[in-house]
Amino acid sequence: MCLSRQDRAYKVNANKKYFIRRFFRITPLYYFGIALYNSVYLLKSHTFLQWFNVNTEYSAYIVIRHLSFTQSFSSDLIFGGVPGGWSIGTEILFYIIFPFL
Repeated sequence: MCLSRQDRAYKVNANKKYFIRRFFRITPLYYFGIALYNSVYLLKSHTFLQWFNVNTEYSAYIVIRHLSFTQSFSSDLIFGGVPGGWSIGTEILFYIIFPFL
């Protein structure tokens, strides 16, 4: 990342382009995971999905926190939602502070 950042540091709108690249590298699959796990949770009452282990309660609050990558700021949401979502939230936070380091 440091080399990539260094190569592009002097281009026009370097920070803006950096954030856009990072956002579109992470979010499409993560948002798909949020939709998938939310759908599975909502459909879990059907017998064909009983084998799928979704232990998390879902609500609009939880989904919004995951969509905005702010789940890492709340200890009760770190392990909720999408499995491994805490890692994505932490990674996004790192990407936000990286240009300033």
